[in-house]
Amino acid sequence: MSPAEAGRALGDVRTVLLVRGIVAAVGGLGLMAAAVLLFAHGVRPDHFPSFVKGVDTVIVSYSGPWIGAAAVLALLAALAFTSCAVDLFRWGRLRRRIRPGEPDGRD
Repeated sequence: MSPAEAGRALGDVRTVLLVRGIVAAVGGLGLMAAAVLLFAHGVRPDHFPSFVKGVDTVIVSYSGPWIGAAAVLALLAALAFTSCAVDLFRWGRLRRRIRPGEPDGRD
């Protein structure tokens, strides 16, 4: 492999790592938002008529499947954020590796 081809390949890998990191970050944000919505659906306050005049009775209901689904999505979001961090770290390491005057694939 010639130095020019190696530089182009390095540039392609850098581009892929950057795009993959950005997609993982956006996916992680979407998963975290969905987890918050599912958790909010799984924990609901119910208002009942007051037993004592002037005092509202609020009983909180917890739904296990909704809270479990929120936990699964939160774990997937954590994995997506970890993938994003690793890809951006590798992208930064490859970016520092290119020296001025060397071909980097951005002709």
